[in-house]
Amino acid sequence: MCVSHDDLLAPYHEDKAKQYKELCEVLIQEHGVPLSFKEFFREDEHEGKQLYTTNCLTFVEISTVNNLLVVNCAYNMSKHDRNSDNMGFAIAPNSIEFHLFEAIAP
Repeated sequence: MCVSHDDLLAPYHEDKAKQYKELCEVLIQEHGVPLSFKEFFREDEHEGKQLYTTNCLTFVEISTVNNLLVVNCAYNMSKHDRNSDNMGFAIAPNSIEFHLFEAIAP
């Protein structure tokens, strides 16, 4: 399960959602990690309609059976296309870091 601190479905977080999508693409291309943007969401049904919510980081619990892998990255300036919404930043593939948090059994 993938989690986020940001509500990736909120209209005011469209830029965050784009960053997560880009991270998924870089993880696949550079590290062979088959991660889909859809894995950040939970799907439920209510009154015959599909509802989606972001898997919230707040509800993550680290235990002896549940670990947490944090992926971090940095951004570089890229060529800016004046005809696009791209602000000129892209993930620096060599900056991706993985941090594993584990609970140790007493």
